[in-house]
Amino acid sequence: MALNWEWSDKMGEVVQLGANGKEWTYNIYGGNALAIIIAEWTEDGSEKYMLHNFFADEAHAKRCLGIDKKWETYGENMFEGDYVRWRLNAKHPKAIKLAKLLVQAYKNVTIELYTEEE
Repeated sequence: MALNWEWSDKMGEVVQLGANGKEWTYNIYGGNALAIIIAEWTEDGSEKYMLHNFFADEAHAKRCLGIDKKWETYGENMFEGDYVRWRLNAKHPKAIKLAKLLVQAYKNVTIELYTEEE
């Protein structure tokens, strides 16, 4: 599946804690997946971006987040201890579905919902 998104379809952001203690913020978009996580930065005066991660759909998110225990290769939240704060625009059509999955997957992570017109 090729991932497609519009820059105007921003759902929120997620903060990752690096091994050196530095925080990295990534933007989350909807597009043709449940969530597409993109690293964005400016370098030499031009805007750059790179795919960081994604959840293709609810089933894929459940496997990655360790909610669906029937998958032997998964079974654990692959982001536990890595992603420390999720911030989602509650007005985005996919944000509440993602927030519900995140609440099931995490114990000590901040999951914030905000409202902002799209």
